Amino acid sequence: MQSTDQIRFTPNELMERWGVGKDAYYKRLEFLQIKAKKDPETKRAFLEVEEVERLDNLHNWIQETGAMTGFMEHEQEANQSNQEEAGELVTAAPQGKIQRKSTQQEINEAVSGDRNQDSMRRFDRAAQSRAAAVLAEASNRLTAGYISNPDDLDEDLKEQLFFEESPELINREWAAAHLAEAIKAQRKRS
Repeated sequence: MQSTDQIRFTPNELMERWGVGKDAYYKRLEFLQIKAKKDPETKRAFLEVEEVERLDNLHNWIQETGAMTGFMEHEQEANQSNQEEAGELVTAAPQGKIQRKSTQQEINEAVSGDRNQDSMRRFDRAAQSRAAAVLAEASNRLTAGYISNPDDLDEDLKEQLFFEESPELINREWAAAHLAEAIKAQRKRS
């Protein structure tokens, strides 16, 4: 699997993810001043994880407030708050190692306030969003691999595909004629 900075999302994937049409999708890109990149080989547009995270945050803001208005200020405040909190909790040592600056009790007290809990929720949400993006991409890549190599499927799944002699030759006429029977048989097995 590629590292997270190489994961790409197509416009169609993102429109489906947020349940929006082209107009709304492109208005959001314009609002955040994000320009899609194009794959030099496929010539298809894509966005990377960091851009999708910002768009996820904008989508959540729109869901909460009903508009894009105020999002930029909210994003700036959240970034500033996260930077301040990160600076309070840890410092970087000259060798690049993280040193503990505060005691565990001080850290617990720092994150227990309402403002800090809201920041922690946003931080947690951002982490979940990144994890979901990585997992979605991994799932898409695995799926594409199985589509390209149906021989790699488990035996019971191969049988469900109505293969006749080889995975490359699907008897579509037989499958169409027997689809209703196959669905009934599958339901009985469940």
